Order: sequence, then C-alpha cells, then structure tokens
Amino acid sequence: MSAFFKYAGLCLLFVVSSTALHAQYEAAHWAFGTYAGLDFTCANTRLDISPFFGLEGGSTMSTPDGKLLFITNGDQVWNKDFRIMPNGSDLGAQCLGFGDNPSSTQSALIVPHPGNSNQYYIFSTDCAEDYFADGLNYSIVDMSLNNGLGDVILKKQTLRAPVAEKIAAVFQPNGKDVWLVSHGIRNNEFYTYSITSAGLNPTPIVSATGQVHTGGRGYLKFSPNGQRLVANSFEIGYYNSDGIYPELFKFDKNTGKVTSDFVITSSLRGMYGASFSPNSKVLYLACAWLCTEQNIVQYDLSLGTPDLIMSKRQTMSVWTEVGALQLGIDGRLYFQLYNGDGGLGVFTNPNGIGADAGMIRDFIKYPCPIATGYGLPNYIESYFEKPLVRSGTCPALPVSFFRNVDFTSKSVCENLTVEFAIQADYIQFDHAHGDYNAWSATPNYGWDFENQGYYVNPGTDPITHDYPTPGKYTVTLRAYDYFCFGTTVQKDVGVSILEAKFSYTVACVGHAVNFKNESLDCEEGTTWAWDFGDPGPGNTSTLSDPVHVYSRAGTYEVTLTANGTSVKKIKVEVVEDLPVLQEDIDFCFATPVTFGPTSDIPGATYQWSDGSSQRQLTAGDPGEYSLVITRNQCLAESKFNLHYRDCAQCDGLLKSISLGSDTVICDGDSFSMGLPETTPGTFDWRNGATTSRIQVDKAGTYSLKLTQGNCVTSASRAVDVKNCETCNDFIANIITPNGDGKNDTFIFTSDCDYDQFRMHVVNRWGKTIYTSATPSWNGITGTDPNASGIYYYSIEYSHPGAHGRKIAERRKGWIHVVK
Repeated sequence: MSAFFKYAGLCLLFVVSSTALHAQYEAAHWAFGTYAGLDFTCANTRLDISPFFGLEGGSTMSTPDGKLLFITNGDQVWNKDFRIMPNGSDLGAQCLGFGDNPSSTQSALIVPHPGNSNQYYIFSTDCAEDYFADGLNYSIVDMSLNNGLGDVILKKQTLRAPVAEKIAAVFQPNGKDVWLVSHGIRNNEFYTYSITSAGLNPTPIVSATGQVHTGGRGYLKFSPNGQRLVANSFEIGYYNSDGIYPELFKFDKNTGKVTSDFVITSSLRGMYGASFSPNSKVLYLACAWLCTEQNIVQYDLSLGTPDLIMSKRQTMSVWTEVGALQLGIDGRLYFQLYNGDGGLGVFTNPNGIGADAGMIRDFIKYPCPIATGYGLPNYIESYFEKPLVRSGTCPALPVSFFRNVDFTSKSVCENLTVEFAIQADYIQFDHAHGDYNAWSATPNYGWDFENQGYYVNPGTDPITHDYPTPGKYTVTLRAYDYFCFGTTVQKDVGVSILEAKFSYTVACVGHAVNFKNESLDCEEGTTWAWDFGDPGPGNTSTLSDPVHVYSRAGTYEVTLTANGTSVKKIKVEVVEDLPVLQEDIDFCFATPVTFGPTSDIPGATYQWSDGSSQRQLTAGDPGEYSLVITRNQCLAESKFNLHYRDCAQCDGLLKSISLGSDTVICDGDSFSMGLPETTPGTFDWRNGATTSRIQVDKAGTYSLKLTQGNCVTSASRAVDVKNCETCNDFIANIITPNGDGKNDTFIFTSDCDYDQFRMHVVNRWGKTIYTSATPSWNGITGTDPNASGIYYYSIEYSHPGAHGRKIAERRKGWIHVVK
C-alpha cells in the first residue's frame, strides 16, 4: 500500500461547514498521469505514488472521511492496495488505437449509488483513436465484497455509441441524486442521464442545442453550483483539424435540460481544459496542443453580457502546453503542465480576477518516476462548491516505488568471490494490459562493484562477483523507479580469502573462558576445529564460538583451524583464581570496625564501593560494602555486611526489643504498636514518629530504632491489610469418590476466617441427603455411596468484618459426582 494511503489518516484533521451537503473528502485522493497521486487530507497538498497509468482522464473515490476506496482510468479499476479488482478490467475506455492505453479526455467518472452506500457507478468513454466506437458505458463496483476491497459486479454496459470523449456530473437539487451529461459526435446533442436511489435511468434526456461537435476531444465541465456547462471540442487529423469555439450553456438542475448561452468567440478554437471557479462566477479555459498564445484564459462571468465577458478576457500565459484544469477540495484550481516541464500549476484563489487569482506556474514539480500527462481526475463537480477548511500539516511522502532497499554480502572464502543479495520492499500493483513501459512486479537494480563497469540485474535473485585482489571495495546498489534511480545504497565490502582469527576473554582458573571467532564471515558450511591445549576431556570443540574452563593455572596454546586449511594459534595465560570473601560483621554503635583481606595479594589492585583503593576499609555505619579485586584482568567481588551488635552484648544497657509478630488487619481497623511507655531512650520510627507507640491502620513494614546512650537496637513488624467485607471462596464442582485419592472429596475453602459453618446437599429432586458443619463431603450419605449425577449444595457461614462486626455469607452451586 502506498505511503499516503497508510499515513494520511494520521493527519486527517478537518472542519466542515454545517450547511455543506457533502463532506467533500470523496475527492481527497487524486491519481493521474504516470504514477502520480495527490493527497488532500492535510492542510498541505502532498505528492505521492499511485498505480495510475494514462495520458488523460480518470477518476478516484474516497470515503466521506478521506479513506481511499478505488482508482480507475476508465478501463481498469484498482483497489486501495493497488490491485485490480476482480472483473476489474476492460470497462470500456480501452483505447486500442493508442496501444491499449486509455486516451479519452474524460475517460472515467465515478458516481456513488444514491440508494446503496456500498455501490458506485463507473462511467467510461472510448477514445477518438478508436473512432469513439465503444461510446459511453457504465460498470458497478460493490465495496462490501472481497473483504472490503471491492468487486466489479457489472461491467461495460453500453448506454450510447458513439459519443464524444467527455462526461460531466452534478448533484440534483436534493443533493443526493446525480445528473450525468455526455455529448454526441457529429451532432449538437447533449445526453443527460438521471441516477437516483432507484438506480440509473438508461434513457437520456436529449438536448439539441449549440454547435455541432465534429471532433470529440476536449473537456465538458459543470459549474460547481450546477447552473452552467462549458464544452470544448476539437480533433487532430480525424474530423476537424481546428475544432470549434468553446461554448457556454445553461443547465436546469430540475429537468436535466441543456440550452446554449453563448459561443466564446474571443477564445482560440479547439481549447482542451476547462473549469469554473468554486463560486461558479469565473471560467478558465486551457489550450493543450500547438498553442502560441492563450495557454490559459479567464472570463469573469459576473460581468453579465457576452460581449463584456469576452472583451474583458484575461490571458494567463504559462509558456507551455496546458492540459486539464481541475478544482481541488481545498478551493484551489490545479492545471497540468505538459511538453517536458512536467508538473502542476495552481491558482490559489480561482475566484479572483487576473493577478488576484494567484497563479503559481510550478507549484509541484514531478520527480522521477512520476511523469506528466494531459489529464486530471474527473469528479462530480458539486464536491467543489464549498472549499474544505483543513488543518494540520503533514510530512512529505516518499515519492518512490521502494519503501526500503538494502543488500547483504557474503564471501565464498576459498577465493575472492562475494555473493550479494538484495533485500527490498516495494509497492506492487497490477496492469491488465497496455501501459507500455509500465512498472512491473519485478523491478530492476543496478550494481557498481567499483572494480568494473555498471551492471543491471533484473529481480532480487542473489548474484556473485569475482574480485581480482583482496581489499576494501565500495559497492553501490541503485533501485530503478520506472526510468530513474529511486533509491541508492552504498556500502564498503571487505574482500579476502578465509583466514582463521579469534580472541578470548579473561582466563582465570575455574572460570569460563569465552573464545570469539573473528574469522571472515563465510557461507554456511564452514567448519571449525578448536584445540584448547588442555589435556583431558573437553579439550576440543567444533563450535564457532566455544567456551572452555581451565582447572589449573599455566600457559596453554589454543589452536583454531578453519575449513581444515587456515590455522591460528594463540598462547593463553590462565592465572590463579582470586579469593572471594562474604562476611557478616557485627559491631557496637559508635565503634568503627576494620575489614577486608587480611594479607596483601601480590599484583592485585583494590576498589571499594565508596571509591577508596586500600586493601582494608574502616567503617562505622551498618550496610553492605563491596570490594573488587583485580589481577591480570581477573576480577573477584567480595561483600561485607555490617550490622549493629545487640547492645546488651556491648555494655549491658539495652535488651533486645520486639514489636510483635507480623499480622493482618481488616481494612478500616487499626491497632497500637510499639514499646511500653515506660521504656527509656529515644525512639526513631521509619515513618518519622518519635513516640514509643504509634497507631497503625495501613499495610507496610514498621521499623523502630531505639537509642539508649551509645547503644542502638532496632526491631520491625510487617502489617498487611485485607478486605474483610468479602471472601474469595474456592469450590471444585466435580468429584470422583472412587477411593484412588484423587478428587475423592468435595471441599469448600475460603480466604476468610469463618465460623458457624453449615452445608446442605440435596439431590435433583430437592431431597436433603447430607448436612454438615464441616466444609467437605465425600459423596456418601451415611455408609451408602450416592449414584453418579448432579447434586446441589447450599453453604452458610459467617466471618469477622471491620470493627469486630459479624458478616453472614451464603453460597449455592452444583456438584457433579462421577463414579
């Protein structure tokens, strides 16, 4: 899926007028030209990739909240994943005379079915190169099918043939039903079709008005308010080399009738592109072929009379051929630049006259692989009457078929051959036919191995390259986007013949020595043979990175042999292990104690946890002290735990104290904890209290330090708090009283301290078969075992709650006795 379809939802922040009939995001994603796309879901219009391949017309459809549904060029229809829908080709715009590529001015137009939110009509027109033979056709897409990706359920239903390369649509007054208008060829007839909740009426309303269209090219456009139509018509080499003047028409939205208003004789003959402004008061026309002037002309329709409108014409020269003109949901008017300039121009304020229209000639330049065309997508023009106010700026989208490109390299080892493998993630889409030089599912890649010329490799299959000498080479991979390099990856690759090499960690007696294989990374199948130089079991290994433990100090020669040919030897010195001390030390208050190794260790350094580096440390505070001893890269860590000795052992002034056993209290209860009030000394509780006793009502560990003179002692007590209002009972409901010692007895347990327990067991007819004050039943009444089946129990008991009150509990359930 293309990046803009994946990420557009992150930036879809919009405000829609409460008076608008349509959310307008149906036209939020454009697809046109050669792989071009526009994303209008953010405040900044963004260029992206699409599967579209066509010189001229097309159409897209999105949901009212801006999620792409599908794309069509009138001949093929792609779902949001760029795959052709089932039954989604040969819809009617296939231009056989143009290499099977749609080349109709307005080859497609999508209309939502007013009576079915899942269905859409695709209208298509044939091209002049085919002499308009297939005429006007329609197909139906159902988006409820194919897991929401859509399916063409009806295709290429002919409405009329031949007709010109032009279709336009506008909403009827109810804002839901649609008028679709096309024009005949070699006549002056308009054909208006009504699409309502009942579906498409195949019988058109015919309006014979205006000039005769002997050529079929050029745009037919509605004004966004649906009250006017403008028609261009010309041909190259088929019917009329010059074409006719553009003509303005009036449209009755109630009846679908078209009537001529006036011919725009101040324009060139054979104009191509056409569009009204969002307020429907300004008309724009564009010349596409062999134009030396009037590339774009503008008419202010608010001036009233035809003579005044034509005399006040504004010429917006862009010095190149201009194709389609199309409004966006952002209220801007976009125009297609052709003849090598490749890009989109824009009028930022198309309601303005002359310079106030804010023309930007090179608004968007097309990077490769996007290429220009004449057309822009065709829509129901009512979508653009109320420009959409969007907010939220989104990051630019990557304009490339490739999401990610990388490569790996692996040496063959026995020679200077390196195998390269491509790792690529790229957009794939379908084309049923035509589309010369189209992007395929197997892209091409170009390699530069530095020591020779450029090499093109189709596909991602691994390739090998032979280097003349060992060394480091800069390898470049270029991924083709259509006719250009979309992504370039460059890496330095070391080339050498297999050479055994390894390193090892610290070697101490009794500790694991880790050997790290640092030989050239070769293909799978390379063999390793280790000899640790340590006589006895476990002296060898075939692992790549083995571990070995030496039992005696000394110097050992370790050998690594790779593939039986390359040998590396290293002498490893194994030193005696260092002592590890673990001591608990008791001392009296205010009497510092000295601890650490009793004698010096030759060649060793010391590092205490407080940062000091002497062999022994003197401390007067309880706690844990650590010492790291280092010698010849061997490390040993010792720990010393200092505790105050019972003061009674120090000077007899203070006895050991106790706060009582750990306990559990009910939530809401409290109790007093501490020492008798007559106890001498100062009191230091962990919670900050300084009295001999404290009131406890919360869970935790309560610690008290008692100081009498120079003696200090301490005690602690853990308190837990539980909810005494409810009990968690545990009842198994299946027993097998067969005497095997497993599940023989039905047992009731609870986390409450209960009393006054009473249990009754009845059979399925409600007869009491067992009564007990104990929480168990072995499935036997008296001395007679009961039959297998379902029995029912009721249990009553009470338990203490908070503040000493009693709480009664009742439990009911069933027991399945299986024998």
